[in-house]
Amino acid sequence: MGDEGSSNYGREAQEILKNIMSKDGTNGVFNMFNPDSKLITFVPSGDMWKITDPSYNLPAFFELWAAWTDTNKDFWQQTPDAARCLLARASHQKTGLFPDYSTFEGKPYQPEWKKDYDARRYQFDAIRCAMNVGMDYYWFGKDAEKQTIMMTRLLKFFKYDNFLHGQFNWDGSRVSGNYSEGMAGANAVGAFALKDDNLKREYLQHLWDVAIPTGTYRYYNGMVYMLSMLHVTGNFRIFKP
Repeated sequence: MGDEGSSNYGREAQEILKNIMSKDGTNGVFNMFNPDSKLITFVPSGDMWKITDPSYNLPAFFELWAAWTDTNKDFWQQTPDAARCLLARASHQKTGLFPDYSTFEGKPYQPEWKKDYDARRYQFDAIRCAMNVGMDYYWFGKDAEKQTIMMTRLLKFFKYDNFLHGQFNWDGSRVSGNYSEGMAGANAVGAFALKDDNLKREYLQHLWDVAIPTGTYRYYNGMVYMLSMLHVTGNFRIFKP
């Protein structure tokens, strides 16, 4: 159990935190986090190092890293609030939607190398943002007022759409795709931040009623669904070293 089994998870975690911030650009490999913005990068190489993915920003996790790290403690202590600010900036002021990729300022971004789809839209990665916000809200509550505003916008938007679609431009236009099991899960976690108990109950009930993901894409939707079920049932817990 913990670090006493076949693997010392604590030691391995400390090694990872050290190594991801020990790169100097040699062979085009940079640190996992941008040292100026304090934000996680999309990929720590080439032009991908200059942007982020809003759904990669998990302030609740960064709080734990900052508390327990053996290295770069001053840096890690700045990352939770940086992630919170990024999520707030990346959430559209009317729809609450997030883009799949963004600049470090939170503006939707389409890289030149991205040819398969428009990453400025709310699509595949962006569904996880609501889960990130909801988890940070109920674990730490350090940005509660702003997070309530963000999630109220977002979850009213999907209710207005009658839980039908899953892909949108940042402003809610150009509707396509289906409301997925992963979205039902992530949005139910985001509902932790709501003050409207009726709307919160509706999202939790919607998650409970949705079918368990099956088929080709169950890896993706199913993983978000599973993590969300852990959250809403009180089983996504902090393991204290």
